[in-house]
Amino acid sequence: MRLATELPTFDVQVHADRKAFRQILYNLLSNAIKFTPGGGQIITRLALDGDQVILEVTDNGVGMSQDDAKRVGTPYQQADSAAQSEARGTGLGLALVKALAEMHDGTFSLDSELGQGTTIRLTVPILDTDKMDQAKVQELDVRSHIRRAQQATTEIAAVAARLSS
Repeated sequence: MRLATELPTFDVQVHADRKAFRQILYNLLSNAIKFTPGGGQIITRLALDGDQVILEVTDNGVGMSQDDAKRVGTPYQQADSAAQSEARGTGLGLALVKALAEMHDGTFSLDSELGQGTTIRLTVPILDTDKMDQAKVQELDVRSHIRRAQQATTEIAAVAARLSS
């Protein structure tokens, strides 16, 4: 498997929770790795578009149908291609990514084609330090949301283990 990055040659600042963005990257890369066969390729891109930072993770893995792509990002929903894979999850990873992006005043979108791969794209506003009023910058309350999602995942795994026994 080939992992590649495409990054700007300059620094970009966003008002973001470091732990939340770490979780976003972990979930996006974890999904891409799970659903990309050996010899596949995963590209992580970071770019600017006006006053937005764009983060994209693209793979040439199993992809998903358009119907499945519409459901992904909704809690507990997985693509049929994910359900048929050995790498199963809870259906919470991309829902969490979407929620965290939106908490950062960003957007989440997904483009996928069955058998061809998937691109997940997040946009987040850049931090305009020239116009920033320090008093107006609010802390993002994402840690509590992450904890709740992690606890829900643990509880679901416990229930699934009991049901399969």
